[in-house]
Amino acid sequence: LKGAIKIITGDTAKSGLFQSRLIARPVDVVGRAVIVPDPSLGMDEVGIPEEEAWHLYKSFVTRRLVRRGYTPERALKAIENKEPVAAEMLSQEMDDRPLIIDRAPAWHKFSLLAVKGRPVKSDTMRVSPLIAGGFNFDHDGDTMSFHVPVSDKAVKQAKERMMPSRNLFKTSDLRSVMPKPIHEMSMGAYRASTAAPTNKVPHKFK
Repeated sequence: LKGAIKIITGDTAKSGLFQSRLIARPVDVVGRAVIVPDPSLGMDEVGIPEEEAWHLYKSFVTRRLVRRGYTPERALKAIENKEPVAAEMLSQEMDDRPLIIDRAPAWHKFSLLAVKGRPVKSDTMRVSPLIAGGFNFDHDGDTMSFHVPVSDKAVKQAKERMMPSRNLFKTSDLRSVMPKPIHEMSMGAYRASTAAPTNKVPHKFK
């Protein structure tokens, strides 16, 4: 009996059957990448490396394919080969299941927000300059983590309460706007709006 208990509890807090089978789990819905600014992204969007997107959403895409009649083995093969139907399911899953992004250390709620992920052919994570203030980005090699919420409750909370567009004001005064154009983005808007139009053609901004 004593030996059986020892097997369950282990010699240390990080060993033993209880730890390895019930508590420890592989972390397969978390990624990390260096961030770079991308003004083409909306406030609620980020771009993550395409390979990371396939890895993070693999199990969810597999479930969608199985529900469409694929066997699990066939679904995994479609994902491995990046077949059009798998790419379609990935796009739908990324639209329905936002990412939760954070940059350590997280001192306030603006350091932990939900965004819609977009796969990009890059090794870096693309972020909108509009959210740079809340995360205190300076783009000198900073990294950010991104997590895929699993439960329906977590997804619902991410969509309804954690998007940058739903967290516009500082909690300290409830007046100052957090997502706003700063630094290079402000300078670019200024230069674009003051440049002399050629051939008297007015500027158009999208």
